Amino acid sequence: MEPVTASCPLCRSRRRKPLPFTSFVRCRDCGAVANEAYRPLAYSDAYFTEDYRAQYGRTYEEDFDAIYASSRSRLAFLFDRFPRPDRSRLRLLDIGCALGFFLQAARDAGVGALEGIEISPYAASIARGRLGCTVHERPFGPGAVSGRFDIITAWYFIEHCPDPRTTVEAIYDLLAPGGLFAFASPSAFGPLFRFDRARWIETHPVDHRVDFTPHAARRLLAQTGFRAPHTRPGAIHPERIMSPDAFGYRPVRFCYAAFSRLASFSDTLEVYAQKPPVSRPVA
Repeated sequence: MEPVTASCPLCRSRRRKPLPFTSFVRCRDCGAVANEAYRPLAYSDAYFTEDYRAQYGRTYEEDFDAIYASSRSRLAFLFDRFPRPDRSRLRLLDIGCALGFFLQAARDAGVGALEGIEISPYAASIARGRLGCTVHERPFGPGAVSGRFDIITAWYFIEHCPDPRTTVEAIYDLLAPGGLFAFASPSAFGPLFRFDRARWIETHPVDHRVDFTPHAARRLLAQTGFRAPHTRPGAIHPERIMSPDAFGYRPVRFCYAAFSRLASFSDTLEVYAQKPPVSRPVA
């Protein structure tokens, strides 16, 4: 196979290694895995109904309780790490807001001004009707929204972008000084990629441009200008490396959970960071 010469979509390094017999290329510097066969999808009504049910056993709307609970957990972690005493004065933008479940959790947590941006007319209409707040029905990019925000979130959105680094840079520019950024994405530093590579390849969505690693996320945010980026596992699944019925599973589960929290070892990754109170030049 000929060496890949294109740069990493996150850190722009040209030191990349193809995964044999696949369309995936791993960055030797940050560890991110890029999908060279990436293809965007239309995100029609079926994306949130039939397609979602086929993967999770219920539609996106029927999954409200689980999504809302995870949204409350993410907000609690965000405000614990970056306290904001007067949340009513905060302006929050949720990119790829889907049906607005995270926006609803943010409203319930006391955030004063809410906006979303969503490419699907179906999802945007439901979110707008549910919350009565502004939901921009368009792709995210430079000029997609106006003003500055105190918090910008992007849950499982950035991996869909053809140029994720440019997306993060646009988010940085939209944040007010001292503003907070939080996102989640699939991770190539997890049990599926490490221990069941064939299944990871087989189930990898065609519309995912890149899978992060904790190091790749921290490096990208630091290069963009964020300070103190923090990562944590999106979920902890010891059963993905050992059957719960196997002898010795309980101590393995305990050690796995401790390692997962320490190293952000997971098939999904959450990332939190702050824009400096006084903007500084991008590294």
